[in-house]
Amino acid sequence: MIPVITIKEIAKLADVSTATVSNVLNSRGRVGEEVRQRVLKIVEQYQYKPNLVAKNLREKAVRTIGVIVEDIVSFNVPPIIDGINAYAEEHGIHVLLHNLRLSQKIDFVSADQRKYKRLANESAEVLLQNQADGLIYIPISVRDLTGLIECGNHTVVYTYGTVTVGEEHPKSFSVGMDEEGGAYHATKELVQAGHKRIACILGNTESLSTQERLKGFQKCLMDNDRKQYPQYLKDGDWTFLGGYQAGRKIFGQEIPPTAAFCMSDVMACGVIKAVRELGLSIPMDVSVIGFDNLEFCNYLDSPLTTVHLPLKQIGYEAARCLYEEIIAPVKNRQNVMLPCSIKVRNSISTIKG
Repeated sequence: MIPVITIKEIAKLADVSTATVSNVLNSRGRVGEEVRQRVLKIVEQYQYKPNLVAKNLREKAVRTIGVIVEDIVSFNVPPIIDGINAYAEEHGIHVLLHNLRLSQKIDFVSADQRKYKRLANESAEVLLQNQADGLIYIPISVRDLTGLIECGNHTVVYTYGTVTVGEEHPKSFSVGMDEEGGAYHATKELVQAGHKRIACILGNTESLSTQERLKGFQKCLMDNDRKQYPQYLKDGDWTFLGGYQAGRKIFGQEIPPTAAFCMSDVMACGVIKAVRELGLSIPMDVSVIGFDNLEFCNYLDSPLTTVHLPLKQIGYEAARCLYEEIIAPVKNRQNVMLPCSIKVRNSISTIKG
């Protein structure tokens, strides 16, 4: 039996880009005759058969997708863009990127939502005027983005957030991550290491991420017969200083916890500083786990065990869903939720007995 072959594999065998293979298969672009024949020979040899998406592509080509980011310097944005570009390269799609720089223009805590809605829609209009076939939106924080962009019959995929799917916004859906599940498994790492007194350092209490991660933390304690101690629950407001101050209060108590689940790596670093100032060591006296898997986690004195966010996968999946929705719409398409994973390093120790 002849093995099934993909466009990416055809490109590798022909020593060309996936975009070139796509151009040959769809009779578009400028491709030299020698290259075209080389690609077609491989296509014939492996009896390549385009799937339904590829067949529909002949009738309705997807050449360009627009990507709107709230601020490109936000830690979550580059890997999502990388995932979008990876899918786009595989399918010969151009990407138009617009950076709103919203964190330079708006205080999200007190901002009138109408202002950033206006900026987002102006960006969408420009991208659609430049022949974008659909849009992907990347915010700087996880929140409800329902109805943010109004662009008629064009599809909008929201990443790193959520939307309400329904008749009012039939062309919008989201690709996000399971933060509750990530927090559950992070807490489970501490439980399995034998810890019973576990602290939790929260982000901003009004944040959707904080609420989802707290659900996971509390559910894990309940499922594993662990008591939740109110005195070990402190707000760190997503900052290093907030984590440090919370750590001083929690671990300065007469009976401190033996472990801390921090809802961000930045706050975890603040907790670690506080713990060491109190004369305790990581991980022998206190185990710490973070959330986000930022690069610096590898370079701490005790490299930080943390929750890895599937950011590149979110971008890749968003581009795939947008591509398929444009050329082969799915009735009642639902939001996509990708799992987080644990990156184990050296900041957790096991309690015996």
